[in-house]
Amino acid sequence: MTTAQERYRAICWGQELLCSVVDDKRLSSEFRARAAVVHDAYPLDDLVATLQLSGVQALPIDLEARLNAAWEFFRRLKRDTLTPEDVRNKTIYTLRHFPLPGSAYWASLPNATTLLVNWIDLPPSSGCGLEARSSMQC
Repeated sequence: MTTAQERYRAICWGQELLCSVVDDKRLSSEFRARAAVVHDAYPLDDLVATLQLSGVQALPIDLEARLNAAWEFFRRLKRDTLTPEDVRNKTIYTLRHFPLPGSAYWASLPNATTLLVNWIDLPPSSGCGLEARSSMQC
């Protein structure tokens, strides 16, 4: 079972993975271009801002859609037979706790016993170097 902290860490790793894919000349230009598009829409800044509000009970639909797009991209990258082994391994580590499509929705249903911050939790110290990574440009 994935904890809220593991889920957040996977989202941070996802942003790092997208940057490394954009710069990795071993990957096809199609993958690198798609990684750039997904990175530009990556919701880390917006997700952090949403979670810092008190009493948030649901992830905005656009944020969830952007996480889902990243998840789909990572799945394609992992399955591609031309993906280098080191990139595939990073992708596997990222996907291990990355939010599954629809999981934020289920966490936010009215009868859910927890708030969104219990589904994905910001560490008190801003976790994975938030200051450096939240506005990361590739």
